[in-house]
Formats: sequence, structure tokens, C-alpha cells
Amino acid sequence: MFVAQSQTVSIEIFPCFGTWNTRSEMLLQFGGLATVFDMLASSAVLSVMAQPAVAHDNALLIALYYLQGAFGGVGFSVPMGLLLAGISVNAAFTKLLPKWVIGFGLLLALVGELSWINMISSGALFLP
Repeated sequence: MFVAQSQTVSIEIFPCFGTWNTRSEMLLQFGGLATVFDMLASSAVLSVMAQPAVAHDNALLIALYYLQGAFGGVGFSVPMGLLLAGISVNAAFTKLLPKWVIGFGLLLALVGELSWINMISSGALFLP
């Protein structure tokens, strides 16, 4: 759990600096904050699932499993897509990165945003 929570610090440091004047910068900050919240919530649910009293209650364990899947799966990839889109759009406006890196970042952001299809039907996903 410590490793999962310590990773959130490195994700959150980037969006916290600077002034937010444009919509893409606000998108960057929201994506960073939501990603960090989902990582913290997912690791907290995992630590609760590891407790011996919880591990013996099957109904509670299944409920926590699905909650962790929501935070760690779609709940993580959609805000991460927003974070990647915010980074890529800001880098495109300021011309800090090559165009192929920006294009790859936007492609990863699109895949992250389309991952919400998993909530409707897992058969509709094009990646296993």
C-alpha cells in the first residue's frame, strides 16, 4: 500500500505548479487530482481487503473487489486520460515537445477515455 500511495505524490506534483489560465490547464489539474484520488482510494480498499476479518466475509469481500475495480480500473484510466490530454495539449500550445510525442500522448488519452465502455459491456473492448 505504501508503494501505491507514494506513486500518487509523483503524479500530483506536476499539475500543482503554475497558474491556470486556459481550459487545458484546468483539465490538466482536474485529471491529476482525480487520478491521485482514485489511486489513493484503490489502495485504501486493497488494504481493507487484506485484513483477516474482512477476508472471511465473502459478501463484503466481493463488494470491496468491485469497488476496487471501479477505482482502480475505469475510475483510474478515465482521469489519467484527462491528465495525458492536458499535458499533451499544453505541450502543443507551448511547443515544448515534438509533435510525435504530443500525438502519442493524445492517442493514449483517447484510449483512456474510451475505457469507460468496459462499464457497459466488457465484450465491446478492443484490448483484452
